[in-house]
Amino acid sequence: MNPVLIVLPILLLLMFDLGLEFKLQEVAALARQPKALWIGLFAQIVILPLIAIGLGYIFRPEPYLFVGLVLIACSPGGSSSNIFSLIAKGDVPLSVTLTMLSSIITVFTIPPILTYAMEISGFETVSRIRLPAMQLFVQNVILILLPIALGMVVKKYRPRFAGKAKKVLDKSAFPALLLLATVFFISNREVIVANFSSLTLVVTILILTAMGAGAFLAILFGLQPKQKRTIVIEVGMQNSAQAIAIAGSPFVLNNDAIAVPAIVYALMMNIILLAYISKYLFAKKKQTKMIQRQLSIIVAIDEKNGIGRNGNLLCHLPNDLKHFKNITSGHTVVMGRRTFQSLPKGALPDRTNIVVTSGDARNYPGCIVVRSLAEALQESPPEKEIFIIGGGQLYRTALPLAQKLYLTRIHHTFTDADTFFPETDPNEWETIEQQEGAADEKHPHNYTFLTCLRKKRK
Repeated sequence: MNPVLIVLPILLLLMFDLGLEFKLQEVAALARQPKALWIGLFAQIVILPLIAIGLGYIFRPEPYLFVGLVLIACSPGGSSSNIFSLIAKGDVPLSVTLTMLSSIITVFTIPPILTYAMEISGFETVSRIRLPAMQLFVQNVILILLPIALGMVVKKYRPRFAGKAKKVLDKSAFPALLLLATVFFISNREVIVANFSSLTLVVTILILTAMGAGAFLAILFGLQPKQKRTIVIEVGMQNSAQAIAIAGSPFVLNNDAIAVPAIVYALMMNIILLAYISKYLFAKKKQTKMIQRQLSIIVAIDEKNGIGRNGNLLCHLPNDLKHFKNITSGHTVVMGRRTFQSLPKGALPDRTNIVVTSGDARNYPGCIVVRSLAEALQESPPEKEIFIIGGGQLYRTALPLAQKLYLTRIHHTFTDADTFFPETDPNEWETIEQQEGAADEKHPHNYTFLTCLRKKRK
């Protein structure tokens, strides 16, 4: 049986699944802040071929293997990397955009890099290397853009069906990737077994070094965690099918032996990246079970639920600040951009600081920067309690998920308050601890510390 008959429907279904949550607004945001895109392209187009050439010098493989190693390093993208990013909760619009752009750029970069690799390895140089640009473009449109577009259309016009389909496809995605890797190994087992011992080490080093370089660049330039995951996946996962086609095509290299490194690379990259995303998935599943038990809100509110004015606290209560520090130290605090900017000394010490914003991560030193509360929950260390500490919009988003409230009720109404805490239903909360505080020379108003637990739903 032709393995394409198994692989192609699975890839199309998984790309359709990707389209069910794909948002054009995120692509627009990527266009406005393209730093992650440039870093990804630089790592794919420049860094990876340089690593491959360097390893070729070190390991001195046969000339045809040297050229094949450089060829696979010059062939980024492919729909599989988009699916891996989806499963790893990476930045899917970034992944898809990288795939489309790199498929266009490499039409022009592969020929000169391959020519150089042939010259320095002593391989017989092909007089002129040309790639079937239109064929590669149409292939990406069919395998990537069309199923994504179909998923977006279904989500818009049949949202209930889209929701049900996504639940099924999300659960099937990881087993499907395992199946794809198995099918690939079975269909290429003879080539893999024959060359495994001679190529495994150099190919494994290439993959791990590329992933490490991607992670380093992401950290160096302050990318968000989901963007970092995507860069690591995109740099480590190459388009083996394209490299094999270029090697064997009578119109390009016409040498099947050059495809051998791409075949071994495909096997090893699937093993390494499946391990990478499975570790992430299992950690997140364990964490997801703990989130509701751990998610807490801590806030000081006046008699009308006011929490701030002009970006600052309503009043200065030293005991409340001590109370806040005692409760949150050693745990995770999640805040919005304005709340972070109101902190006099920046990130709070002895706590994991997470800021929810679309801004540049380098503007928030000492913090993990994410784009949503959902991502903040994913990035929080699972053993720690998660505290939402403001501002108003984040409180409104988090309140339905929170299981515990730490309230400081200030017994005064501030008429100039401009930020408010959402109303809570007293039937949903049980006060388990209460401590009164009296006004004095340091505290302008009476106050009460309240600890409330969400009642279990019957």
